[in-house]
Amino acid sequence: MDSDEDDDLLEALDVMEEFMGRTEPIKEEPPGEEHLRVLRSKFGHTNFRPMQWKIINSLLNEKRDNFAVMATGYGKSLCYQFPSVFTGKLTVVVSPLISLMEDQISALEVMNIEAIFMGTAQKDRQALEKVEAGHFRIVYMSPEYITGNRDVLKRLAPQLTLIAIDEAHCVSQWGHDFRPAFRQLSFIRQAVPNVPILALTATATQRVQEDIVKTLGLRNPQCSISGFDRPNLKLEIYPRNGINAWQDLRQHLENFRGGSAIIYCLTRKLTESVALELQQQNIACEPYHAGLSIKRRTEVHQEFVKDRVKIIVATIAFGMGIDKPDVRLVIHYGCSQNVESYYQEIGRAGRDGNPARCILLHNGKDFGTHMILWEHASHKQRLIELQCAMKDYVELRSCRRAFILKYFNDPQVSTLGCRKDCCDNCNSKLEGSLVEEKYVELEDEGRFDFTEDVAKFMDALKALRRYASVTKTILFLRGSKSQKLPAMCCIHTLYGAGKDKSEQWWRMIADLLTREGYLKKVAVAYAAPGVTATNITKKGETWMAKREKILLHPLQGMMQFFTKKDTRKVEISTVKPLFDFGASSSTSAQSSVPKEHPPTAKMNPNLAAALPAKKADEELMKGLLLERSKIASEVDCMPYLVASTTALEQMCKLKPKTLEELRLGKVDGFSEAKIEKFGPVFVKYFRKALEGMDSAPASHQIEEILSKHPITGPLRGSPLTSYEMFAAGSSLAEIAMKRDLTESTIVGHLKSAIEVGKIIRRRDLERLGVDRESFEEIRKNLPADLASAKLTPIKEACDPGISFDSIRFVVAYFRIRQHLERIGQAYEDPDAVEEPPEPQPQVPQTSQKKPENEEEDMDWGEFDTIEQDVLQAAELLDAESQASGSQTHVRPQEKKKFAQVAYMSDDSDDEAQGAKGGDKKENRAPSQAVTPSPVKRRRQNLIL
Repeated sequence: MDSDEDDDLLEALDVMEEFMGRTEPIKEEPPGEEHLRVLRSKFGHTNFRPMQWKIINSLLNEKRDNFAVMATGYGKSLCYQFPSVFTGKLTVVVSPLISLMEDQISALEVMNIEAIFMGTAQKDRQALEKVEAGHFRIVYMSPEYITGNRDVLKRLAPQLTLIAIDEAHCVSQWGHDFRPAFRQLSFIRQAVPNVPILALTATATQRVQEDIVKTLGLRNPQCSISGFDRPNLKLEIYPRNGINAWQDLRQHLENFRGGSAIIYCLTRKLTESVALELQQQNIACEPYHAGLSIKRRTEVHQEFVKDRVKIIVATIAFGMGIDKPDVRLVIHYGCSQNVESYYQEIGRAGRDGNPARCILLHNGKDFGTHMILWEHASHKQRLIELQCAMKDYVELRSCRRAFILKYFNDPQVSTLGCRKDCCDNCNSKLEGSLVEEKYVELEDEGRFDFTEDVAKFMDALKALRRYASVTKTILFLRGSKSQKLPAMCCIHTLYGAGKDKSEQWWRMIADLLTREGYLKKVAVAYAAPGVTATNITKKGETWMAKREKILLHPLQGMMQFFTKKDTRKVEISTVKPLFDFGASSSTSAQSSVPKEHPPTAKMNPNLAAALPAKKADEELMKGLLLERSKIASEVDCMPYLVASTTALEQMCKLKPKTLEELRLGKVDGFSEAKIEKFGPVFVKYFRKALEGMDSAPASHQIEEILSKHPITGPLRGSPLTSYEMFAAGSSLAEIAMKRDLTESTIVGHLKSAIEVGKIIRRRDLERLGVDRESFEEIRKNLPADLASAKLTPIKEACDPGISFDSIRFVVAYFRIRQHLERIGQAYEDPDAVEEPPEPQPQVPQTSQKKPENEEEDMDWGEFDTIEQDVLQAAELLDAESQASGSQTHVRPQEKKKFAQVAYMSDDSDDEAQGAKGGDKKENRAPSQAVTPSPVKRRRQNLIL
């Protein structure tokens, strides 16, 4: 830092001390009835948050400059939108994010608040005249526009009540996102000296805060800091180990349900590559980066904010302009360049206050990629300095949230405790699975003895002298015959000394030594951008002279090379089923005691909607989401601008049947304008739903959605005919016989009917031979991804009595539901409404009342009749089996006749099927006895 910068910083410190050290009490009147009335009628809120009113009161009553650091989701925009709406004057908002400004203008228009955007490409030549005439309450301007048209503020001065500068960290040269055009905003103070300035940001270190105040010339500003903690975000970091993006992302996307997701990538090329891989896995997503045309970027942005696309793969430029409240997942496929950028990017998640996950997937090359991207940056050295903290964050062993709060000097860090879903490290601590407790090679504090490997690497690096790059050092240590190595290397004593370790291990050794200060990277003169060599530092030279023991915490990626301790208590299964019905881990695998009541299903969230819903509110919520989507399409706006998810949940509890009930309910964010515009639609929906008059047939909704988002071609011709016959009541065998087609062909037709959304309910599947037990047996063995599911692995995992045809039907049944969940389409499931129980035969009433718990006698005459039918069917099947060899063939008409008993084959057949691969019954040890399948249990229960 030169002397001029020292003087600037000291001046900034003086300014900060002046306003942060202010001792006189700030007059803060509580909001009056008029303030609350405007807040409720225009913005739909019943009260201000504490810091919001503190800022608004200062602006309205004291005309004082304000500087605010407010966490994402706290409500920054209301601080600069309310004053002009309340006073009837004008607010100018300067922001670098055009897409964000456009979204906010759309939101204001929905609330009948006049707003306009003015930029360098302004098409409306009379826009400024309309603003001067008082047609607008809020004017959004880009920094380039306002600095290039400095007379605009003077023309608007008579009606100005506030100038707001959003994303104010862009002003500071010490910030992570410095923009020269923002630096020029210092002229505003001189242009309109009597208008208060409000500077806002979500991320700013102490140094950045000081620079913002000085640059903008804020006079005795009120400083407000909400804190940097986002308690609803879970922070997670994992190494990238997969050979492709799908392997790295799969488990996280399969567990993702509801809302939207953003996947950040470091480069345009990687963005396109990741998006393509996901699309090949039938995951609807779109890429977004600066290399796309403006038209295409606008299209992708609109598709995302309007919920037409749920997943966006993008460079960091995308997320900065997103004000979408329901982003439930943010994945960094590569490390952010610094902690401030990372905090800003994860700030896109959970803006509605509901839980969200922030996952960072990294490898050792990420920071090298940033070095290449910064090659021509004017402030490269500052970027490198900021990157160091990000490296520490990635390899952190303690609470990640505490690290971020400490980085931003947030005093809340002192009160932060370890809690569930705070971060991956806290979860490990609470679960008792600390790193040092999981690996054999680590000592009690989780450190590893790197002395031997460090010595080899440092000695090899020194031996290579001017050839000292990490790549060549590793080739040398591993005894490579590559031509990149000089011939003299092959006769050195260290040549091949590290061939017992992988290249990946040695690269991480180099990264660890660089992080710990034993090595440093230096640019190579006359080389391509990003090419560096590795030198030994003074700390490294000192160690080489003393050769002391080196105990360090391993990098995360190193864990794959260590030996895990065997901490298992009882391992029942190594494969997690798609549907886990809550079996306790302590329950013995051999237990065969039936439970009186089945446990609650815990299922893959992607398929949660595939089972019948039990709560009426869930059905109401699903209908409200559909109504919201319809309204948003009609008015061409984002669904969350019509009503937030929180507002819909409040409506479900309120269940308003009139507009007055909706008003009295004070639904959050539902202003008077929204009540007038959208209230009648929601009220009408509740009246119909609660009175049972909703005439929208659920049988067409899935089909309607799949017609727009298909997973297969349309149902036409012969398949359509087969479906129509089945819908009319014909059985599978009857359709095959009448159409002179094989049953397997008809199975294919009906499977296609399911995949286009024709209504085939679970009770229809029973007509096709898929009874409830078979349905459950297949369901629990389904893979997580049904888009490319193979039938054979499912067949092998199921009981032998389950047919391929049954598997085809069940896979199709769940596949369409998984597809609808993945593309984020709300739908009404025909099986979501609990079906009434089947009518039971009337039992003649006797005059005598039986005592409670007394068992009734079995009607043995009826049982004899059933048994006789069973034996006759078995004899017939045996006779046909002997006549045709080892296989049993039943004609269609006979299949229909004996459908009720067709599953009662001989025990030896089932066991032979289960003994494929040499596991025969006579060779099986007593402890390996096979648990009877559901088919056998039914047979045993019937015979007994």
